Amino acid sequence: MQATFESILPIFLLILCGNILRRVDVIDPAGWHGIDQLGYWFFYPTLILVTIVNADFTGLQLDAMMLALAITVPLMFVFVLSLWPFLRKAGLAGAAEFSSIFQTSIRWNGFMALAIAQKLFPPAGMAVVALVMAIIILPINLVTVFVVTRFADRTANWPTLIRRMATNPM
Repeated sequence: MQATFESILPIFLLILCGNILRRVDVIDPAGWHGIDQLGYWFFYPTLILVTIVNADFTGLQLDAMMLALAITVPLMFVFVLSLWPFLRKAGLAGAAEFSSIFQTSIRWNGFMALAIAQKLFPPAGMAVVALVMAIIILPINLVTVFVVTRFADRTANWPTLIRRMATNPM
């Protein structure tokens, strides 16, 4: 428990510092958008790429894990999508709400996973998590963007769906 806390504490402190900086107007409000975009489009993908490039996969047997990913990720999509008719019929979620349910059920926090893996299972843990991220981020993001666009924006047509999926950075 302590190792997990120690691994995610810097992430929360960074978020806290950013929140404080935003509140005290150290950075122009217009500048925050650029900072967000830089992190989203450049720093995060670079972190994953550098982690994978520098990883030593020698001796790691990943075939069973890759098979598990190939089976479970699509099963998660199907399972959560299969909840839609029941949630709608029970009046628990409309289309826009379901898009949020789907997204929060399928997506996960890679920053946390990398930090925890690095602390608990160095150096192989971070390498394995980065490799998993590289493999599953694209299908998860494509399906999530599709579902969110389709459910949240009921007027979205196929060209809009394709454009939104193509312009997703991951």
